[in-house]
Amino acid sequence: MTCWFQEASALSRNINLDGESTESCDRFLKIVQENCNTEEDYKFLASSSILECVLTLYRAEYGNVLSVLSGVIGKSGSLARKEVGLTFLLKVIPGIKKSDQLYKKCRRVFIRAKPVLSDGGISKAVFLDFFKEIIDEVQTGVSRFLDTDSLWPNLSSITLYVSFLERTPHAFIPDLSLHHKFICLVSVVDNLLMDKSVKHDLSIYVNLLKVLTRLEKVICGKETRLEKIVSQRTDTIIDWAILSIESNKFSEVVETWMQENNLFLPLFASLLGKLESLFHLVNTELLTPPSVFTFSNVVQTVKHMSKAIEGGEMTVENLFEGRREELYVMGIVKHIVDHGHCPDETLLGVDRLVQKADSALKKLLALSLIPKIRDGMSFEISVSRKSLLKDSRDCLLKATSENLSCNLFVKFKEEEGIGTGVMKEWLYLTTQMFLDPELKYFSRETSDRGKLSPTLDPVNDLQFYNFFGRLMALALVHHVQLGVTLDPIILLMLADLEVNLEDVKQSDPTLYKNMNQEIEFNLGSVLQDTEEARLTRDRLRAEYSKTVVDENIIQLLDEKVDGIKQGFDCVFGTSLRRKLFFQTIEPSHLEMVIRGEPKDISVQEWEQHTDHNKEDQPYIHSFWQIVREFSAEQRRDLLFFWMAIRYLPPGGFCNLAVRPAIKVTKDDCYPHASTCINTLRIPPATYQVLEYRLHVSIQHPSSYELL
Repeated sequence: MTCWFQEASALSRNINLDGESTESCDRFLKIVQENCNTEEDYKFLASSSILECVLTLYRAEYGNVLSVLSGVIGKSGSLARKEVGLTFLLKVIPGIKKSDQLYKKCRRVFIRAKPVLSDGGISKAVFLDFFKEIIDEVQTGVSRFLDTDSLWPNLSSITLYVSFLERTPHAFIPDLSLHHKFICLVSVVDNLLMDKSVKHDLSIYVNLLKVLTRLEKVICGKETRLEKIVSQRTDTIIDWAILSIESNKFSEVVETWMQENNLFLPLFASLLGKLESLFHLVNTELLTPPSVFTFSNVVQTVKHMSKAIEGGEMTVENLFEGRREELYVMGIVKHIVDHGHCPDETLLGVDRLVQKADSALKKLLALSLIPKIRDGMSFEISVSRKSLLKDSRDCLLKATSENLSCNLFVKFKEEEGIGTGVMKEWLYLTTQMFLDPELKYFSRETSDRGKLSPTLDPVNDLQFYNFFGRLMALALVHHVQLGVTLDPIILLMLADLEVNLEDVKQSDPTLYKNMNQEIEFNLGSVLQDTEEARLTRDRLRAEYSKTVVDENIIQLLDEKVDGIKQGFDCVFGTSLRRKLFFQTIEPSHLEMVIRGEPKDISVQEWEQHTDHNKEDQPYIHSFWQIVREFSAEQRRDLLFFWMAIRYLPPGGFCNLAVRPAIKVTKDDCYPHASTCINTLRIPPATYQVLEYRLHVSIQHPSSYELL
């Protein structure tokens, strides 16, 4: 060792005198790289001019010095739990640029170390300076990770910092004034917890609380502020669970929460209360299929917990009494949502059940029957705007049932855009083409009212209706509202239900009037006016009405509706699932799901559910002032330009899958949108300029970038 150290020292002196001596530099770095291994080596290195020479070469960006220094720092990790390793690191760190990856490597080695500090040997000032920087990053990192859009990034770096603090001599903690910082941080976490507008991941939040609890012990000693918050917020935590947590994690997280915070009885009581609330949601038609995931797990967790509480099982039994039907339907829904299908024999049981179920349970079951998109799988189609209907027809009819259950990516030829925004635009534009009076496949009378029904006239291309069925089913699967719906008679036929004369009256009053006159004329007064004759006449009228409906409607529509059924079956997977869906869902709700909100767009509601940066407020204020002056049709044009939809889902803006956002650009450009993420970008312009450019953009959405 002495030999290499002496040679390196001699070379370092030469290098200091002659920085141009590349041969000396290379030899020097090679010696350091090959020989710096033991505790004694690092002790000599840290206390001599050799280290300063290495850092001089590093600052000059000489040759492979970065690689050599990185290797030496890496090896020091094995010694970093000893004083010599820390001494070396604390001398290296001030000489490295903070922008380098090497600096981050030093820090990783350092914070994994167990600081062994004595009165001498290590500069307390150097240590505290570096230590404070790490503490500040803990604060900044946690704050950033609370503020980020995705909300919950990886906790590993935060956990690493906390481990470092736990191993640090407590005498140094007060020097950093962390107590106040921590209290502020806990307040931020608590405020976040109570913010109902934020979507939370409960399992990660529990892990965050674990980390903060450890941090509290290091910084605040015996204070129990977190413990108080946890006990006070149990109901809120359970709310999170019911609304957002993955079903297979629910029991695990609840048990962790329970064990960590000694909240067994309060948690049991809270869960019982939430079950009451969920039953209420079912009865008011507000519970959605995804929520049933957690509902089922809450039920199982409550049953499990009740066994450990005196009288608990009886309490749960009393809660479930009289609610067997709801529990059964929700069990079926969970199976469908979990597995994407349900055995036919089970669905047939549901078929019998829904005949007497209330509208809330029917709605819940119907929504669960809409297929889920298969994660991790995609299917791409390419169409031209010039031949949109033909290209779309060809692509969809070639697709298999497996293709149509994947994420759908649509690309317009000779255009760059791809993603959900383009897919929504394609679904809407293609569907609107069915309303074209020149298209002979659909009835002009019903199309004028936005209710699509095949024409009663003969057509040659019956496969067109298969394509139409696939398109409508895809709109349901991807939650895209189209501004049109299906005629009530078609809905009955898709549900394999009988169509009677009164159904015709609802669908086409003129046709009903003509058919009714025909029936009355043909029956005439063939029977005398007696009670027996009246009963006979009613029976004959019913039979004749059925014949008239069959001859004038059913026989003319049968093949075409069969094509639509085949299209739906291809997307839904089975004919039974399609049949149950149309039998179960209320026509008024189906119309809302397919067509969208019929009322005019409320600018106030739109603004309320749109995010923006506070510093952009003057431009945002001008933007909404302009939109308030728009006509109802212009607002729909803006909605389409911004989000690729013209109609909102049931419930309006609050039920959009992605919350809208406005961002003010730094460039003087025309407004443009990222429809996949519902984000509109506007320039920092005056009211008049913004108004003009906004009108141009929504009127010419494909050419605004050229202006």
